[in-house]
Amino acid sequence: NGTVALWSAAPQPALAPPANLDRGVAIAAGETFGLALRDDGTVRAWGTAATNPSVLKVPATLGRVVSIAAGQAHAGALIEDGTVRAWGSMFAGSTNPPSSVTATPAVEVASGGYQAGVIRQNGTVATWGGLGTGFPPSSAINVVSLALGRGHGIVARTDGRLVSWGHPFGPLTPPNSATNIVRVAAGASHSLVLRANGTVLAWGSNLRGQPRPPVGLSNLEAVFANSHQ
Repeated sequence: NGTVALWSAAPQPALAPPANLDRGVAIAAGETFGLALRDDGTVRAWGTAATNPSVLKVPATLGRVVSIAAGQAHAGALIEDGTVRAWGSMFAGSTNPPSSVTATPAVEVASGGYQAGVIRQNGTVATWGGLGTGFPPSSAINVVSLALGRGHGIVARTDGRLVSWGHPFGPLTPPNSATNIVRVAAGASHSLVLRANGTVLAWGSNLRGQPRPPVGLSNLEAVFANSHQ
């Protein structure tokens, strides 16, 4: 019915969305804030007292948004014409997409930690911001899914192969069984992938059990990750 429900593990309080939020088609969660994309292409933001106020001020001139992403304290939006907008904390340049990005239409936007990125229409990837994260390698081509963590990035290609980069907040090397990948997700220092058979693989930091999905999990259509979950 387009409503939004959120929950969290104690002692972190849940980021309760606005009471009048409806017609939602997508959500994204940052460290202490949430975003919702409504079916009319508008974006709503909410957060806690610890949230950087700048990320809650959704620009009024966004246009019709088709995709949203949330990082540590910044947000990104993909507009229907393929352009990208970002707002929130300017730390590490996460809200300043380079001209090479704004000049090329994008099909997907991603954010994580203090970095952000897009998949271009030609299947290549561009990223910006970050704290010494590095950049996608030349093998990041024909990309169909992009995810960014606090210090790493990961993509799935049309051939089902996985490409990752970054510095070792968590292990970057995926398991040998990470093949036939169709979707990827990244938390602060862990990664998840969805395989074509509907199963999920996870690896990286084990701070809160992130690399241990429930036994028997199957027939999945999407994977999500944020911070330490």
